[in-house]
Amino acid sequence: MGTVTHLHERLRSVPTRIGAEDEVLGIARSLANGGQAGVRTVPSWDDLVQSGLFAISIPVDFGGLDISNALMAEAVSIIAATSPESATALAGHFSTLEAIRNTGSQEQRRAIFARVACGECFSGLVRGDDPVSEWALRLTTEGIGYCLDGEISSSEPLLADWLALLLADERGEPRFVIVPRHARETAFAQGGAGQHRLSFQKLHVAADAVLKVSSDARLMSGATSDLLQGALALGQSTQTFLSSIRKLRDRRHDAADSDLRLIKLEIARAYVKMESLAALINRCGTEIDIAQVTPGPRTITRASQMAKALAIAATQTFLHAADGTSEDALVELGSDLAKDTPDPAQSQETDGTVDR
Repeated sequence: MGTVTHLHERLRSVPTRIGAEDEVLGIARSLANGGQAGVRTVPSWDDLVQSGLFAISIPVDFGGLDISNALMAEAVSIIAATSPESATALAGHFSTLEAIRNTGSQEQRRAIFARVACGECFSGLVRGDDPVSEWALRLTTEGIGYCLDGEISSSEPLLADWLALLLADERGEPRFVIVPRHARETAFAQGGAGQHRLSFQKLHVAADAVLKVSSDARLMSGATSDLLQGALALGQSTQTFLSSIRKLRDRRHDAADSDLRLIKLEIARAYVKMESLAALINRCGTEIDIAQVTPGPRTITRASQMAKALAIAATQTFLHAADGTSEDALVELGSDLAKDTPDPAQSQETDGTVDR
């Protein structure tokens, strides 16, 4: 049975409570470094849960820290550099919470945020557009609640405790449906091409787990999702940058000049993308902050537009079509960066990328 106000059946230890914004990046770096300076490791799911990061975007009105969106994105990018899967789960969780921030009743939101504070994760199966028609799901009235039946697929790892689905009810009205991933009526299977299949077999969903949807909620969730996609791309670029520097230092004495040139190009391109994405993330995060504080057509539209621009930039490969002069400048930049950047195994991130 899906409900969000009743106690959960599973027990878990209470996660760390993060009490200030300046703690967030330190915890993210600790996860990425396995608690040891200079040692980059893949954090376990339990470590991620216990870190307290799931709760950092809970609104102040519900007892949370409600950190800035740029800082939230920076934390995701730090973790993405070592564990893309964990960072993807965090990104989906935060975009889902942004949808919940602006939808449902006060009591429904309070119950959900209370679960988040206890370390429970909500999925990223909420999208900012219309309910996805190809999802073969049916939401029908059943007693004082609803019945969920059918199957969907997702390319994202489904690690969350709760799945948040954007569906249309029998009258065609969009709803957020919150269902427990571990329900007896829910089955999972690994499909082809990295797809995960979920089937719901007449799962009863309590009325308090179905939330009315506003257009603002969907737009803001979509903007947050785009922001965090940029953060994931920043983390991947950071990993490429550090790996390329390590490769250059390892091969400096035995590789041909042409090979070293290609590595320097790789370093410089990763650096340009890192810096470009970091600037766009800060700008986009500020626009989302403004829309959250003063919601309205103008501020929400602006945040959504800025987030879409960031999402496009995150998918671009910068400067691969550079002419000879630009390429020479990139090689020179890559060479300088390799000299001036601390050893990747020893560097401590200060801004989500590398020390300056």
